[in-house]
Amino acid sequence: MAKEIPRIIPQEEDLRKTVAYNLKFLREKRGLTQAELANIAKIPRTAVGRYEACIRTPTLINILRIAKALDVTPNDLLDDWEEIDF
Repeated sequence: MAKEIPRIIPQEEDLRKTVAYNLKFLREKRGLTQAELANIAKIPRTAVGRYEACIRTPTLINILRIAKALDVTPNDLLDDWEEIDF
């Protein structure tokens, strides 16, 4: 029987944890609630909660929207992320 493929690769899980930590830190530093950030970034509030709870990895467009809303660069959200060698 074929070996089951993991749902996410380990690097994606690391990225998810990094974004979750950085997002919450930067949002709180700016004094914003999840709802306020979601409204500014034009994404669902539940998405912000899922990103911060490390349940979901944001899409590239949402990373860009969140970075703009927080007045940071996308790298500020992705810090500590290492490129994958293919």
